Amino acid sequence: MKKVGIYQQKWNTSYDSQHLLGLIAQILSERNEVEFISHDSSLNQERMGKAMGADLSRTSVRLVDSPDWTQNNSSFSLKSAREFCQEISAPYEVFLNASNDLPIFCNAKNGILLTEFPGCDFDVFFEHNSLGWKNTGFIKRFFRKRKEALIWSCRLSSYQKHWCFSDFTRQWCGKKWQISPKILPLVRGFDLEKMEKKPLIVVLGKFSEENLDRHDLLINAFQDFVDKMISRLGLSPDWKMLILGECDGAEKNLEFVERLREKAYGYPIEIIVNPDQEKVRVSLAEALFLWNAKGYETNEFQPECQEHIGIKILKAQNAGVIPIVFHAGCVSEVIRHGMNGFLWSKYREMIDFTSAIMVEERILPILGQGAFENAKKYDENMLRKTLSEEVKNVLEVTSRESE
Repeated sequence: MKKVGIYQQKWNTSYDSQHLLGLIAQILSERNEVEFISHDSSLNQERMGKAMGADLSRTSVRLVDSPDWTQNNSSFSLKSAREFCQEISAPYEVFLNASNDLPIFCNAKNGILLTEFPGCDFDVFFEHNSLGWKNTGFIKRFFRKRKEALIWSCRLSSYQKHWCFSDFTRQWCGKKWQISPKILPLVRGFDLEKMEKKPLIVVLGKFSEENLDRHDLLINAFQDFVDKMISRLGLSPDWKMLILGECDGAEKNLEFVERLREKAYGYPIEIIVNPDQEKVRVSLAEALFLWNAKGYETNEFQPECQEHIGIKILKAQNAGVIPIVFHAGCVSEVIRHGMNGFLWSKYREMIDFTSAIMVEERILPILGQGAFENAKKYDENMLRKTLSEEVKNVLEVTSRESE
């Protein structure tokens, strides 16, 4: 039995990536000793298992002191940084760091960097756009950049393997970090019992003031659908929209939710904050469509605002839901347009695709089955097989087929 450490400096990334990280921990803990490393004393095994939607009963949590240096502090010596990171990573035979920022140094024999999306590049990380940098003389800039380049290189090269969850992320890791991670297979999520479909549109996302999931736009689209399309096309008047999302409880984000509720007033739109997994399961089992607008009104220079992981789409497809998704980020890696979902680029297309499918009801079961068949390809055993290959001769990973 080998010892594995799983570390996140900030436990605040999206639910999708946390769910996959939890599943990886669950799989590794079946044959190895897995320990989560945290700076947050409020985190415990039960809370993390619930948040990640995984069985973490065989794992444990180790609390370590927070670093007394900031990530962007290039003046902190390389030696001091290495010494601090020694305490965090050295006790493990495999150290898995889930980080979207430039990672800490890895002192374990086997280091793995898992990235949802690279959150910075060299100039951003070292604050080269700051006033202090601009006021620094040329000679000082030159030598400081040489030191920063060493720190940058040492941090990334201290990991033997790099992983991510989509080709979209892999490409941006190459552009921002000059690495090419291995893409781990996605998992379709929970299996669902067959339920009768209802005239329901589901939205999955995150409630935050930044509004990356464009909930306001989706509410506008549904209001247009109700006002202009239902009566014109003779559709059922019982259409509803259900918006399910996580919210961290910050005041500004709660105020954002209240503004959405005000915007949706008078329409059959229900907004549920931090739903449990059973509510998500039932909602997807009953829904006909998944709407997603993340990335709308962004461009190629704003990849951080687009979809990085296609799990929510796979979850919907696994329930026979037809995804109608804005064409940005990684979504085209999961959706084949017109066969198991639809990719839209203009606002009206989201409404038009939905309306056209409902007019031609005979294609509903065909598209729903196509979505379901696509999700079936993303089996948990694919992830197990890839993990087994990646940690061969280091850790034991079993597939369900062999159990």
